[in-house]
Amino acid sequence: MTQRLVYGFLCFFLIITLGLSSCTPPPEIPQSTETIREVQLEGFETPAVEATPALSEEVQGLILAAIATDQSLPSDQLTLKSTRPESWPDSCLGLASPDELCAQMITPGWEVTVTDGQTVWTYRTNDLGDQIRLAPQ
Repeated sequence: MTQRLVYGFLCFFLIITLGLSSCTPPPEIPQSTETIREVQLEGFETPAVEATPALSEEVQGLILAAIATDQSLPSDQLTLKSTRPESWPDSCLGLASPDELCAQMITPGWEVTVTDGQTVWTYRTNDLGDQIRLAPQ
């Protein structure tokens, strides 16, 4: 009987000790007031920043041909002044007419500025160059 009482007491003591040890908070991590500085280590190269993607020559040709038709000009008189990748809010490149339905999805494409030497036009296109629209000035 006393042996049972001793074993019972030891089990009770062990359970209480294990239970209390799991309730202790984790140690505090000291907070540093130092600012993080960028360090260049010898032998390690800083990764290159990706360059802005270029408009493919195929899409450039499609755009210039469409603008030449739209403006009734020979395409060899047109020059790409600038191109900039864009994400348009819909399949109509953000230029839907009031009676036009457009898929509501982000459409990757380009904003293209073209000139004939006298006039400057800004067009919007999708990535494939099969949607080309004159942007309002």
